[in-house]
Amino acid sequence: MMILGDSYIKRNTVFGEKEILSYETDDFLSIPQKVYKYVDLTTAYARESLKEDYLWFSDPATFNDPFDCKTWFAYHMLADDEVLCRNYYEFHVAKDYPLLSHDKQQMLISHNVQNMLSNKSNVEFFEDMDRQALDFRLNGLKEFGVLCTCMINDNILLWSHYANKHKGICLGLKTDKLLEKYFENGEMGAGEVHYGEFPLITPVHTENQEVILDLFKPMILSKAPFWNYELEYRFTDYPCLHRKKPIGDILDSVYMGFDISADDESFIKEVCKSKGVKLYKSKKVFFKYEIEFVEVDY
Repeated sequence: MMILGDSYIKRNTVFGEKEILSYETDDFLSIPQKVYKYVDLTTAYARESLKEDYLWFSDPATFNDPFDCKTWFAYHMLADDEVLCRNYYEFHVAKDYPLLSHDKQQMLISHNVQNMLSNKSNVEFFEDMDRQALDFRLNGLKEFGVLCTCMINDNILLWSHYANKHKGICLGLKTDKLLEKYFENGEMGAGEVHYGEFPLITPVHTENQEVILDLFKPMILSKAPFWNYELEYRFTDYPCLHRKKPIGDILDSVYMGFDISADDESFIKEVCKSKGVKLYKSKKVFFKYEIEFVEVDY
């Protein structure tokens, strides 16, 4: 990844337009210079990850939103394009029935194409096709590792939902260091989550890894519009062979919630001291639904 210069990503929030300092890059276009990972310190892995200095790249099949990354393949698109439909069945018949003669393969392809086209208006037909492909989709998703982050650190909803009602912490991460360390080949790597219409994804009909990555990308980076308050930015690893990835100099700063316990605050101070990173604590802004941060000595 090559950084071409500084810029700003402008996004609307409930408090108006937000300007997020970003880098212009050759591989990932505009990326926020810093992203934030909200952490609930009561979870089993949270303290361990801080002590052992790693980031966890999750299996996207386990996300709490049952729609997140669970996008269906748009099989009905095959019925709208006979050439695409034939390409799809040519690939799968050759893959699934390699011992059939060429003539029998062609007969099977033609039969499936005609069956698809004749069911163009049959919703149940396409739902059944997707049910049959469920294992393929889920197994494909499990090949990915995803680090979910946010482009802002002062969202009080995120502090409530993901940092145990302001009792947890928020990690500030340097995106340039993260991308240089783990995504130097420019493979998919990073992207902003888009909130809107359900994505239409062409069913897989190739073994080309780059094409497969492009097909799965909308699955990883699309969510329902109800989640748009998160301003989420995701980092992906494919294939993800190791879900624990060392933080090292990726960690820039740590922010504590205003309701953090004394024991947790003491623990976080020791962590920050050992890593030499800046530590902040949030506090409520007087007569506003906002928080602000004050630097803390350790």
